[in-house]
Amino acid sequence: MDTPHIPELDATARHFPSSLGLLGDLAGWLSACGIGPQSSLSSARLLLLVGDDPRVAASPQISALPEDYAARLTAEVRSGEAVVSALARAGHLDISLVDATSPSAAPTTPRTGEPMSVVAFEELFSTAQQLMETQIDDGIELLALGDAGRGITTTAAIVIGTMCSIEPVKVIGRGSGISDEGWKAKVAVIRDAMYRVRDDRADPHRVLRHAGSPVLVLACGILLHAASRGLPVLFDGVGPTAAALCAHSMDPAAGAWWRAASVGAEPGHRPALKAIAGKTVLGREWGLAGGGLAAAAAVPLLRSAAGLLNTQG
Repeated sequence: MDTPHIPELDATARHFPSSLGLLGDLAGWLSACGIGPQSSLSSARLLLLVGDDPRVAASPQISALPEDYAARLTAEVRSGEAVVSALARAGHLDISLVDATSPSAAPTTPRTGEPMSVVAFEELFSTAQQLMETQIDDGIELLALGDAGRGITTTAAIVIGTMCSIEPVKVIGRGSGISDEGWKAKVAVIRDAMYRVRDDRADPHRVLRHAGSPVLVLACGILLHAASRGLPVLFDGVGPTAAALCAHSMDPAAGAWWRAASVGAEPGHRPALKAIAGKTVLGREWGLAGGGLAAAAAVPLLRSAAGLLNTQG
């Protein structure tokens, strides 16, 4: 996959006074991504990847979310009743739900420690490419990427712990608000999964296939294909951050096309962003924990930054 060069530090990118702070930095990034003065980023879309980590079926205590969480959220988003829907409406942001567990889109991994099949892995990357072609055809100028599902923080902890060499008890968080017993079970799941890929840190494809989930594999493919098409991405949550960590390892040049919406409370989130030199739009004090919430809140700020491109700078 050939990622276009992003001239972030070249003369072709706009530079703005330091008095503009983060807003000027974001405007410079958008300029480097090819967003011109004529654009107001009116065509922005949030892709919300929905699906549970298959490990939840075998270890339901690792998530405090109800079994039908994904179905409930899907219904709420479609009816416009979800919190992320309200933020999207306020920010004039389109939302597209992607079912990462549907047989036609992405076969799931087994409930045990067996790896995802090569066929399923490749189908997920193919689905990601198709999704990106759809965004390009629809004239999308900015893509936001979020996730929703049970067990995603567990998957993210496994991937980040492996790639960043962080032991399980230091990479794990409370996720959806699990109990002490759930925390112990989660540590065991993460420990066992990290042990199975202990020698694979340098091989992100293998880490994702053996320790990831359909949501993370799909997110990784989306980030890579978006970069290859020159489409800037605002990714949100520790799950997409873990996917970005793998995607960056596969193609370091692709990382210049992404920004993190924010950094959350999960222990693995910050070291993962540090590993890819990921810059955030919103600070941790916003307290928005994934699910596309931070991305939806950050898009208006990026639109304000795009407005600076109409100035002399």
